[in-house]
Amino acid sequence: MSGSSLAQYRRYNQTQMKHRIQLTLRTYGVLIACFFSLPFFYLIYRTFDAWQTQSNQLDNFSQNITNPTINTIALAISVSVFAAVLGTYLAWVTIRTNIRLKKTFTTLFIIPLAIPTYVGALGYIGSLNPQGGLIARSTSLLGVDTPTRIRGFWPALLFLVLFTYPYVFMIVRAKLKRMNPELEESGQLLGHSKFQIFTKITLPQLKASIISGALIVFLYCLSEYGAVQLLGYDTLTRVIYTNFLSNTFVSSTSSIFLAVIASLVIIYERRYGVRTTNNSDHKITESVNTNLGRFAILIYLSLLTTIIMTLVIPISSFIYWAFRGYSQANIDWIEISGLTVRTLLTGTIAGLVTMLIIVPAAQFTLHSKKFSAKTARLSILMGYATPGVVIALAIVFWNLRTPGFGWLYQTYPMLIIAYVLHFGSLGLGSAETALKAVPDSLKESARLLNSSNLQRWIKVHIPIMRPGIFSGVGLVLLATIKELPATLKLAPTGFSTLATDIFSASGEGFDAKTGVLSLILIAVSAVLTWFLVLRNQEK
Repeated sequence: MSGSSLAQYRRYNQTQMKHRIQLTLRTYGVLIACFFSLPFFYLIYRTFDAWQTQSNQLDNFSQNITNPTINTIALAISVSVFAAVLGTYLAWVTIRTNIRLKKTFTTLFIIPLAIPTYVGALGYIGSLNPQGGLIARSTSLLGVDTPTRIRGFWPALLFLVLFTYPYVFMIVRAKLKRMNPELEESGQLLGHSKFQIFTKITLPQLKASIISGALIVFLYCLSEYGAVQLLGYDTLTRVIYTNFLSNTFVSSTSSIFLAVIASLVIIYERRYGVRTTNNSDHKITESVNTNLGRFAILIYLSLLTTIIMTLVIPISSFIYWAFRGYSQANIDWIEISGLTVRTLLTGTIAGLVTMLIIVPAAQFTLHSKKFSAKTARLSILMGYATPGVVIALAIVFWNLRTPGFGWLYQTYPMLIIAYVLHFGSLGLGSAETALKAVPDSLKESARLLNSSNLQRWIKVHIPIMRPGIFSGVGLVLLATIKELPATLKLAPTGFSTLATDIFSASGEGFDAKTGVLSLILIAVSAVLTWFLVLRNQEK
């Protein structure tokens, strides 16, 4: 065979191989779309089925769902707005001003991300206890009585803002570190005030980042259950959880409402959110430091107030509860150690399985513009916005309706499947970032060496993608150890995690155990958050 014929034969084989790979990825993408759409298919089926079998309950439908829908939207919008304001303000102060201890403040502002909202709410409820609560003792010195019980919209708004603003803070801070400071310097040279520079130059460039962070908070609020349950605020998630057995029509319709709202929000974010290709972004450099002048004291007071409200108050309650339990010697440390190891092991398995499933899907969604790729991507992202209880009910439904898979009911693999469905979007973002990190020039060089696809992945792609893949594993791990509703519904008999034991202990009045477990969960989550978020942002 001549040299030209051999070259043509190799090109033909490469073309055929490329087509086979594309077909395989497309088929896999369709299967992934179907898999991650299972909760939505379940909701549609249950809604139509309930419409036929529970028609006598339709008269009360509007009464059961109208107020929770209004409450959910009002809470999600309010929390998103206030979290956007607080997160943007703190990001600007830590990047664009001359405050001292910037790294310390940045670390303390990110740590609230490690505190589940329901755990933070528990800490605040404990702080109002006259027998050891920080708020109660502080106000008693001033002769002011504090309420012993807090419920409703305003407490829910406060706690969700305090423990979700880091989503906005991280995104806006990352944008500020990469923004071109020359425009702000030009504004100073032209004699503009600091307020004018911020509103006319800085804020417009941050708009997309602020919207992106606020929408993440919005989605989080849609699926939030633990905090609103503790505070007695009636939202769609509470309706879903309390009616899934007694009134399936109300439960499934409420879930569809949430799914539709979440879909619209995701589509909007994808169209108007942060763009990774922005010509105004530069490598991280020293930015313009605004001299705070006479406002320095007020700024420092606002920063300290934020730290006290997000960290000092809730953690002080847990420390008091834990110390009281330790002094009374009624804490089983062996049991708690096993619980912590089991929680971390479950999160690690969930992270590894998620990335194993998501990486091939990311290869398809990232490089294909076909409708099937967009559908697969949307279905994966929908999982994060879907309440955990809905995912749990959907998995149970399809499991019992699928012949030969009944043995999976309330088993450990079923719980892992729920985590994959719920947190696949976290893995998708990390996988896409990892795939983008492989330079095109390096891919082309590997092809010119006539290496096989498997060899290119082993020797070129995987070593470069490894940090991004591990980051995805870690993000899913962090989300899994804090997850509550799906774990409560799907955990095998006798299985528990730190999150579920905290929720159970608080409901049964075991304050000492609640305090110890909450401190452990916060400590573990804080370490993971530092490794996954802050360390990467500082690079």
